[in-house]
Amino acid sequence: MLFSLFIALLFAASAIALVGSLVALFFRKWRWRAKRVALASTAAFVLSVVLISRASDEEARAKGFLSSADFQAAKRAGVTDVVAWTAQRQKDEVEKAAAKAVAAKIRSEEMAAAAAAQAAAAKTRTDEIASAAEAQAALLRPPPQERQFIEAVRNAQSQYKSGSNDLQKGAARPTRARSICSAMPEPRATDWIGTIDDLSTNGDGDGVLSIKIAERAHVTTNTNAFSDYRTDTLIKANSSLYRDLLKLKIGETVRFSGSFFAGGTDCFQEQSVTLAGSITEPEFLFRFSRVELIVPLTPERRTLGQNRT
Repeated sequence: MLFSLFIALLFAASAIALVGSLVALFFRKWRWRAKRVALASTAAFVLSVVLISRASDEEARAKGFLSSADFQAAKRAGVTDVVAWTAQRQKDEVEKAAAKAVAAKIRSEEMAAAAAAQAAAAKTRTDEIASAAEAQAALLRPPPQERQFIEAVRNAQSQYKSGSNDLQKGAARPTRARSICSAMPEPRATDWIGTIDDLSTNGDGDGVLSIKIAERAHVTTNTNAFSDYRTDTLIKANSSLYRDLLKLKIGETVRFSGSFFAGGTDCFQEQSVTLAGSITEPEFLFRFSRVELIVPLTPERRTLGQNRT
């Protein structure tokens, strides 16, 4: 009791002294002493507040409450019995813990759902990319007849390269001719795939076209009107095919149709002058009837094509 009275007096005295010292600071005559009193009264005031808080907590704990704040909370709730308040507090804590658990579960389920949605979106995107790649591959896949033709050309190139003498090297040419004739009973080629390698005109303004169907293997028109007298492979400047070619560039991948010219040593006419050229870098004479773009030229390939021209 006496201790509580002492604390109350200390609180009141320190508060009064603090207020008085603050007022005295405005007067020069008392300012120096007022500073010292202000410091001392501030320390006493803080000490009294701490002691009052501790005394309140001890009083509340003596009544069975956790602290002065717990006691004040019980009073605000209208509960005076410590047992009832303890039960109420525990119930509230359980409810809060349950609410937190429910919120955590909901958050976990939301995160799981979001992760599942992201995974599904990623899978969908992957499937779309794979489908697009598959469609692109199918678009660029040569028809069976062209693949057989290319295989015959590559086998001859390999046989020529591995031949130890001219006899073995030269044997590659008739072997290739037989394979080509077996793969293509008719000279007609439909929807073949290739890359434009030469796109120009002759002296008369007619179109000259060469398409690469494999490494060092081309199908091509003649380059001048004299050579083209009987074959008519040059693309006439007034034709619809010529107008289609105006939209194309060297290096672009195209689908084309047309006809070879049957006969000669190679099953279909081949333009090379030498045996080595006819096997290692064949250029088969071809009359084009249709050429359409499949894959546009990329900036890198466009630069390469410009450098070549």
